[in-house]
Amino acid sequence: MKHSEDKQQYALKVCRFLSDSLHHGTITVARAGEVAEKIVHNISLVNHEYDFLNLLKELAKDFQELTALTEEVTINIKKLERQKLELMVKNFVVQHLHHDLEEAREIMEAVMDETVKLPELKKKFQSFRDYVDKIL
Repeated sequence: MKHSEDKQQYALKVCRFLSDSLHHGTITVARAGEVAEKIVHNISLVNHEYDFLNLLKELAKDFQELTALTEEVTINIKKLERQKLELMVKNFVVQHLHHDLEEAREIMEAVMDETVKLPELKKKFQSFRDYVDKIL
C-alpha cells in the first residue's frame, strides 16, 4: 500500500508541475499530454524517490521541460538526506552524551558542516558507525 501511495504522490508532483507549466505558458497542452503519458507508462518502475529522480532524468533527455522538476526533486532529496543525518546525529548524541562528552561535542561540530555526509562521519567516529549500523 505504501508504494502505491508514493507512486500517487510522484504522479501528483508531475501533474502539479505540468499544471504550473501550462499556466505559465512554458509547455503546450499536447506536450504536457506526452509527458503525462510517459510518466503514467513508467510509474510502475518507481519505488523510491531515487527511482523517481532517475525516471525524470531519463525523460528529461526527451522532454527538456522536466529539467526544472528534476532539479527540484534533487534538492528535495538532498534536504531529506540532510535531515535524516542530523536526526541520526541528534539521537546518537542524546544516547552517547553521558559516555563521552568530548566525542558528542566533536560529532555535533562535524555535522554543522553542511557538506559532511554520513560515510565521512561513520569513518571518523567509530561509535557513531556502530550506532548507525545497528539502526539501519
